[in-house]
Amino acid sequence: MRMCYLLRNPAHQRGERQLMTALTQHVELGVEFVERWKTRRLLGVAGFCAILSYATMIGWGAKTGDWATGSQIGQFHLAMFSLLFIAVAWSQNHEF
Repeated sequence: MRMCYLLRNPAHQRGERQLMTALTQHVELGVEFVERWKTRRLLGVAGFCAILSYATMIGWGAKTGDWATGSQIGQFHLAMFSLLFIAVAWSQNHEF
C-alpha cells in the first residue's frame, strides 16, 4: 500500500532516496508495474467488431440476395477479429 501511495504522490519523496537505495542494494527486490485490462474498452471493441461483422453479413445478403455467402463472409470477419484479439493478448504476456 505504501508503494501505491508513493506512486500517486511523488512529491512526498522529493529529495529522498531511500526507496531507490533499498531497490538497488538488494538484487532480489524489485518492482513490477501491472496494468489491468480495461474491461469496458475491451467489450466495446469486441462489440464493435461483432456489430461490424453482422452488418457485413446483412448488407451482403440484402444487396445480393445470397444469404449463405453473406453469412460466410461475416463468420470470416469474426474469425479474423478473434485471431487479432488472441495475438494482442499473447503479445502482452510474452517478451520479444
